[in-house]
Amino acid sequence: MKLPNIVKNSSLYTFAQLFQKCAGFFLMPLYTSFLTPADYGTMNIINSVIGFFGILYLLSLHGAASRFHYSKTGDEQKVLWGTILLLVLFNSVALGSICLIFHKWLVDPFTGDISFWKLTFFSLLSSMLSPVYMFYQQWLQIREDGIRYTINLMLNWFLTVVANIITIVCFRWGVFGMIISSFTVSIIFFVYSIFAFLPHIKLQFRKDIAKVSLKYSLPLVPSATSSYLSVMADRLILNKLVSLSAVGLYSIANQFGLIMNTITTSINQAYSPWFMRGVSRNQLDQNKMNIIMETSILLTSVLSFLIVMFSPEVIRLMASEAFHESWRAIIFLVFGFVMNGVYYYFSMPLFYYKPGWIFIISLCRLAANIILNIVLIPRWDFIGAGMAFFASVFVSTLVSLLLERRFSPHIRYKWHKAYIYTFLFLLLSAAVFIIEGSALSYIHTFLLKIAYTVVFVIIVFILYRKRIRFVAEHFFSRN
Repeated sequence: MKLPNIVKNSSLYTFAQLFQKCAGFFLMPLYTSFLTPADYGTMNIINSVIGFFGILYLLSLHGAASRFHYSKTGDEQKVLWGTILLLVLFNSVALGSICLIFHKWLVDPFTGDISFWKLTFFSLLSSMLSPVYMFYQQWLQIREDGIRYTINLMLNWFLTVVANIITIVCFRWGVFGMIISSFTVSIIFFVYSIFAFLPHIKLQFRKDIAKVSLKYSLPLVPSATSSYLSVMADRLILNKLVSLSAVGLYSIANQFGLIMNTITTSINQAYSPWFMRGVSRNQLDQNKMNIIMETSILLTSVLSFLIVMFSPEVIRLMASEAFHESWRAIIFLVFGFVMNGVYYYFSMPLFYYKPGWIFIISLCRLAANIILNIVLIPRWDFIGAGMAFFASVFVSTLVSLLLERRFSPHIRYKWHKAYIYTFLFLLLSAAVFIIEGSALSYIHTFLLKIAYTVVFVIIVFILYRKRIRFVAEHFFSRN
């Protein structure tokens, strides 16, 4: 993949997902009018628990398909994807059925008083169908078909929004309406993915391919599950120590964090095939590698600053009064996802050379997250959960950097710049607490933020104008 293709595909991924997040903000007044903070908390808990089982259904086999795709050609590639698809289908049905039958022991302890048959049951069914669609999307990504990948994302989002409006606004079904909407869309995209995927693969089972794929993917499962548990832990602990309403406030704040997560994930989706191909063919350009990392961290840090500064105004404008205080956790969530972008870069060589060690990183992140949540939530409520998230992601970057330097010494990231950008802009963004805590009126507070932001942007442009010009010329040149 050429560098301009990285820009094109990451731009497509980012556009589609950012469009969804931005449109979600415009739908926020609608949703918060029909849903309470406790409703948001309920939905967040269910999604967190069911998402964990979704990881077990997929078994990280999409990573195996990506890893071995470039080592196969022609029909061998088709058989590779067909074999792994059969594995995904079988595992989803088998594990999903176990979760349904033994839900009292496997699911209910995590969802608490939330009704299983009315709410969690349909979410479990959705999670059993989703891996096939996710696997098909991974295939499109590996084939560098960013356009079709993006169209699928947009259609999925559009149908979900339409279904939500019908069930929540028209039928007044509340949380149940959101779950039924998700279940309906999952059925549609399961069928679509099967029919769209089958002409391009050979649906046959090869034991040798299955053995090699599982040998690669299974060591990644503990890593994926522990990483997800670290994300899931804050909601569960927040619900246990505070309330479902606190989880609801945290989920609104997390919507802003997900904007940054969308950007960093999209960049990683486009960067990963380029990196994997370069390493596998011994053609990795480390100068370009560092240019991509430094530029992306700088830009995401600047965008995070802008999100944090004006998030209080956006929440006051878009959400009901019950959600207004949620802005206080946004700074830690947004920059936590910037730091997660740093983790993507530092861990990439490990995914290629030593995938088993990813589990160690995830375990450290999970331990840090649980301990910090238990310590910080009683004192700072949902804000403490945001602090714990940022700190735990930082821990994961440190561990991944140490392991990366040990197991792939020939690959060298300029790690200090990634940390400088992230922490510098985090400190500059913290001014939002001072400004919001002042005795100024809303209009004067808003004008002060604009002045501060203009000065900030001018200084950044002056300091990094050469890098901005270089990137523009290098990435968008036709040569």
